[in-house]
Amino acid sequence: PLSASRSVQRMNVIKERLSQLLISLETQCAGLEHTISKLKSEILNEKQIFEDSIKSFSTRFSIASKDALDNCALNFNRKNRANTRKWISDLNQFSEDLAQVNDDFEGLNKKCQAFGIDSPDAEIFNNLRDSVDDTKNIWQVFDDYDKKLVEFESKKWIVFRDSLPDFEEFLIGTDENMRKMQLDLKKSSNKANQNQMV
Repeated sequence: PLSASRSVQRMNVIKERLSQLLISLETQCAGLEHTISKLKSEILNEKQIFEDSIKSFSTRFSIASKDALDNCALNFNRKNRANTRKWISDLNQFSEDLAQVNDDFEGLNKKCQAFGIDSPDAEIFNNLRDSVDDTKNIWQVFDDYDKKLVEFESKKWIVFRDSLPDFEEFLIGTDENMRKMQLDLKKSSNKANQNQMV
């Protein structure tokens, strides 16, 4: 009888401890659920901000690209060469900014996957990245042209006149490349405008 009563007491103590542990676990689970819910909400907010910023970035790029086409590509002269060098610098900055955005995209994508949230819209981002890369490749023709022209401009006349055949060949090749570049830029601008409307 004495050991039975001790066993009952021990069982009651164990039962009480288990009950306390269960209450503690339920409290911790409720806290975790709240924390997870809060994190999901923050990730959804971050996703929305990211998607909005991609659309804004795309719009800014499209407008800048169209301005460059209108102001630089269709009329190459000394003033436009300076404007075009500025545009190429801006284009390189767009490219660098996009590389950072790519890192942000990958990080956000991982967070979304970890919490079972749909990933950000990759189509707009991928179209933007393709547009920037295509535009950069197209404008590389002008960049090469400008660097070569600066090289010719830096020569003194006495040296330059010996380079006239090279300069003539350069101009003939450049004319063909520039025409192709202008067509490519128009196509790229139209594509960017279509992507912006989507």
